[in-house]
Amino acid sequence: MERTGRERRATSTVRAGPPFTKTLDLTGKPSVIEWPEKNRPGFVMFFHDYRPNGYGLGKPEDESYHDIPSIHEFMRGVLVYPRNFLGLIDQFDETLQFVVEDDGTVLVDFLVKGKKGSMTKSGTVEEFVALVRNIGPSLAAITIPGAVFKPWRA
Repeated sequence: MERTGRERRATSTVRAGPPFTKTLDLTGKPSVIEWPEKNRPGFVMFFHDYRPNGYGLGKPEDESYHDIPSIHEFMRGVLVYPRNFLGLIDQFDETLQFVVEDDGTVLVDFLVKGKKGSMTKSGTVEEFVALVRNIGPSLAAITIPGAVFKPWRA
């Protein structure tokens, strides 16, 4: 059969762990990167607010799906107290996390598993809210201006 370039690629949709799905081609590779919930773009989020009366009342929240506006609200509410942290996980298991340092600055940490390290940068909550506002469905495509690579300690 002669190929014209107009053939449709055969795809299948598989569950990639709640609430994620991804479309795979016949080789098993993602053919399209889409938001897990098309009408509600967001990520799986986890956080811990150490304040007794803060978000979660001092107990950690472990991995629930939040849309982008909700993530911005949590970032502004949680990332204001030393040692508090918040993280995002995309549908490909990429992780972006934020922690408040003792001086009140926020450290962003993007895990680079293949290199056994992280891209890190200190900044403000609003700087990182803007960063999250502009990311797409895959955290792997994120660009963090001024971030530096730090290998993990053995």
